[in-house]
Amino acid sequence: MKKMIMGAVQRKEVILIAVLAAFLISYYFISAQRTDEYSVDGLKIYSSEQPRQALARVLSKDSFLMEEQLFNGMDERNTAIAIIGAEVVSALKAHGKSVATYGSVEGTPSINCNANTSNCTGASIIVGIGECNCMRVGDKIEIYGTSKFLQDNAVKIRGILRLVLNDVAPTPVPVATVSLPTSTPTPIPSPKMECSRDTECAAGGTYGVVCGIKELVENLTTAGDWRPEYRCFEKQENLTSCRCTSGLCKWERTPEFCDCAKSFNTTFSGCESVGANQSAAPSNRS
Repeated sequence: MKKMIMGAVQRKEVILIAVLAAFLISYYFISAQRTDEYSVDGLKIYSSEQPRQALARVLSKDSFLMEEQLFNGMDERNTAIAIIGAEVVSALKAHGKSVATYGSVEGTPSINCNANTSNCTGASIIVGIGECNCMRVGDKIEIYGTSKFLQDNAVKIRGILRLVLNDVAPTPVPVATVSLPTSTPTPIPSPKMECSRDTECAAGGTYGVVCGIKELVENLTTAGDWRPEYRCFEKQENLTSCRCTSGLCKWERTPEFCDCAKSFNTTFSGCESVGANQSAAPSNRS
């Protein structure tokens, strides 16, 4: 009798241990699969670890396959998916990553499916329409949301990816080459003279108000509408001329030329104090 009681107790203990072990295994499995909700710059990210760490783990690869879950026909939701997809590709390629993209139309991969995309399997990034309005990060990156959400957050998502990618694969910063001076310093060149005589200068531009080197301005087309004060530059008015002054082609500032500007309620630069004939650049030419 005593042996029977002892055997029953032992069986109960074995059962209790088995139940406890099963519970612990289940708890561990559930905990390992549990995802938490994070917010990064207002964007919801679901992950079982810190978002930056989770994203860095997925983005550490050199090549990516992205699936865009599209809809049949000219569905406007496809536009939102394409916008998000373009921003993701932009972020990856800015850091030297290679990306292949295919479209899964209502569950059937049918766009860009070829050898270059490994027959459209094993996508590490998925973009689609859904009510989540979030990013999920596990063994892959999934971005789901309404059309409005995808379009409104496209640039934000690209920024988050690039921030993490900069940790994973920093964008190379060009190193400036510094030339050490020789024993004899190179002299600083004097300002370049564009002309030496008046015949090298001419008026050009659409309305003939640009004074410059003849061969550079004779066929020059300038933007902008005609302005009344441009009459002051007209050759038949004989108020000014395009001349070579101090090595530069400039309009001559004569009192008559400056008075003409005043008659149109404007002032040309260089006309503020005209005593003798003074040459300077007009207000529409630096």
